[in-house]
Amino acid sequence: MSARTRLSGRLRLLICGVLFGLAMLAPVGTGTASAVEPCPAGTYSESGSTPCTAASPGHYVAGTGSKSQTLCPVGAFQPNFGAAVCISAQPGFYVSSPGQAAENACPAGAYQPNSGASSCQTAQPGHYVPSAGSSSQTSCVAGSYQPNFGSASCFSATAGHYVASSGQSSQSACPAGSYQPNSGSTACFSATAGNYVPASGEAAQTACPAGYYQPATGQISCIAAGEGNYVLGTGQTAQTPCPAGSYEPATAASACTPASAGNFVSSTGQSAQTPCAAGSYQPEAGESSCLEAQVGYFVSTTGASTEAACPAGKTTAGTGSASEAACIPAPLAVETASLPEATRGQAYSFQLTAANGTQPYKWKKVGKLPKGLKITKEGLLTGAPNTKLVAGTYEVTVAVKDSSKPKITASRTLSLVIG
Repeated sequence: MSARTRLSGRLRLLICGVLFGLAMLAPVGTGTASAVEPCPAGTYSESGSTPCTAASPGHYVAGTGSKSQTLCPVGAFQPNFGAAVCISAQPGFYVSSPGQAAENACPAGAYQPNSGASSCQTAQPGHYVPSAGSSSQTSCVAGSYQPNFGSASCFSATAGHYVASSGQSSQSACPAGSYQPNSGSTACFSATAGNYVPASGEAAQTACPAGYYQPATGQISCIAAGEGNYVLGTGQTAQTPCPAGSYEPATAASACTPASAGNFVSSTGQSAQTPCAAGSYQPEAGESSCLEAQVGYFVSTTGASTEAACPAGKTTAGTGSASEAACIPAPLAVETASLPEATRGQAYSFQLTAANGTQPYKWKKVGKLPKGLKITKEGLLTGAPNTKLVAGTYEVTVAVKDSSKPKITASRTLSLVIG
């Protein structure tokens, strides 16, 4: 057998083998072979070729001819079938585990500024996040604060406190001398004049009590009224000097003390009363001066409320006598100071009187009397005014002489009305 014959036979066997293999690859029941294609992106199969399965939600298939699907990584998700890529979580959302079909909104109190996040950031103290799905936190406004992490709101500053600026984690107590009655405040009020705030964190100021005052603002206490002064009511900005006739020895007084009888206070703002000096007295309380002892009287002690009369028959040379030794025998004097009215043609009789000197007395007229009248030596003015007299007022001068040696005479002019 020749070489050419042997080569031809081998070729025929090779062709037959190839044809048999192709026949085995053809689908059963068909008379011809079908085309085999790789799975496109978004699908997969065990062989990597058709028929293929779509990637399920939460998964993806990036390239062609894949034999399996891949879980979406943390921070990404995929809600659809047949996806070739996953979607990054948007700001305000997160995906915490792989293979997720949806992203999750950050809850109130948390936020996420970035995309593709696996968790949220907690709101910091001084900040808040009011709603879900937020990409940023918000600073607490002035007048409010937040001490905690992860808050959805801020606290208003309480009465007696304030928050001056935004983003604060705590409120501040109003310092002593200031107050704040409202909540949510950015500043405190200074105590007004006449008032004070003794401690920090107060919601109200306090009026200075009676006896105390405060002229300045923003004070923590009041000033006690000084000696010689008083403060009558509450909430006062100044003290008042005690008026003349009164005094005050103590501090923090709400009223002054009237000078007692026998004493006086001559000027304002005094802390003590002054006793009336000897020779003077004061029967009333609350007076600014004393009275001099009258003629015929004396005051021998200080602080007296009454004067003493000289013994009978004695008097003083003037006012302000300070002892009984100032009393001297009283001079003879006509004691009668006025006469009763007389009527023309009708009987008239009136006894004149004298004081001091040595009795018995002798009386006489000085000059003329109205016609019809006379004076006896015993001092009786008697008679009946003449009917021819003109009605009117007449001057009657009388004199009296005592029995002393030498004798003393006293006179006085009196008015007599004759009708």
